[in-house]
Amino acid sequence: MFQPYSEGKLQGHGRRYYPGFGPQAQINGVVLDGSGNGQAFAATRSANGVISFTAAPGPVTYTVNADCTGSATFTPPAGPAANFNWVVDSKGAGLFYIATDPGKVVTGRVERLDKDHKGEDH
Repeated sequence: MFQPYSEGKLQGHGRRYYPGFGPQAQINGVVLDGSGNGQAFAATRSANGVISFTAAPGPVTYTVNADCTGSATFTPPAGPAANFNWVVDSKGAGLFYIATDPGKVVTGRVERLDKDHKGEDH
């Protein structure tokens, strides 16, 4: 049975990755607080074969709708904010996202790393 989602259902540690589309790929960690705020950290990126590391990429704000959809904004230390829409998977174990900024083609997944989380499986 479908149970509504909220920001509180997305609380804990996770890892974000996008598998690479064209000449770039990235992985990083993220912590979400269950209240619409979070922090991305420890990013490793490959862009045209050039590898870069960032210890603290920046803050994240997010919303979660009752229908398991949501949105997020990531604000890096340099450059413009990045905006995403997402869908939480059916068990709350992660989410799938897509960039919504013009000219960006980025999709990926965030996987929950915490085994104990708020909310029941769906």
